Amino acid sequence: MNVRIASGLEMTVMSAAMQAPQLVVLIGMLVLAAWIDIREHRVPNALVIAGLCFAIPYQGLHPVGVIGNGWLFASAGCLVGFLSLFPLYMIGATGAGDVKLMAMVGAFVGPLGAFSSALLTFAAGGLLAVSVLLWKRRLRRALCNVYHLTMANVIGAPAGCMNFTISGSDSTGKLPYAVAIAAGTTTYLVANAAGFVH
Repeated sequence: MNVRIASGLEMTVMSAAMQAPQLVVLIGMLVLAAWIDIREHRVPNALVIAGLCFAIPYQGLHPVGVIGNGWLFASAGCLVGFLSLFPLYMIGATGAGDVKLMAMVGAFVGPLGAFSSALLTFAAGGLLAVSVLLWKRRLRRALCNVYHLTMANVIGAPAGCMNFTISGSDSTGKLPYAVAIAAGTTTYLVANAAGFVH
C-alpha cells in the first residue's frame, strides 16, 4: 500500500515536471544556490538574475493562475517572495542574497506559491538552525540569547528603545539559508504537484 502511494506520488511529480519545465529549472537553480551558500556563505546575484531572466519571460508567454496574465503572475510572485524575507533581513537574520533568491522563487511560482514557499522556508530554517545548534552543542547559549534579547526589549519598550537585531555568529554561525529556501520551496512544489496545496 505504501509502495503504491509513493509510486503514485512520484508519477504525479514527474508528470508535473514534464508539463512545467520551469519547475525543473527552478529546482536546479535552488540546488545550485544551496550548494554555493554552503561552500561560500553567499547567493550570487548572477544566479538570481539568470533565474529572473528565465522566469519572467516564460511566465509572461504562458497564461497562468487565476489572473491569467503571466507577467502579472511573475511580478506579483516576485514581490511577495521579496517581502516575505525582507523583515528577516532587516533584523540581521538573513542576508540580502536570501531575500533576492526568495524573490526569484516567487517569479517562478506566483504570489500564492511564494507565500506558501516562504512559510515552509521558515519551518525549514527553524529546523536547520536547531540542527546546527544541536550539532555544535550551542542550544543552551542560543536560548539564553533569545531570553536576554526578549527581556531587553520588554524593559526598553516603555522608553521606545527596542532592538530586534540578531547576531547570527554568536550561536549558530552563518546559516546557509538558501538550503532552507530550497527545502521549503521543493516541499511546496511536491505538495502542489500531489494536489495537497494550490
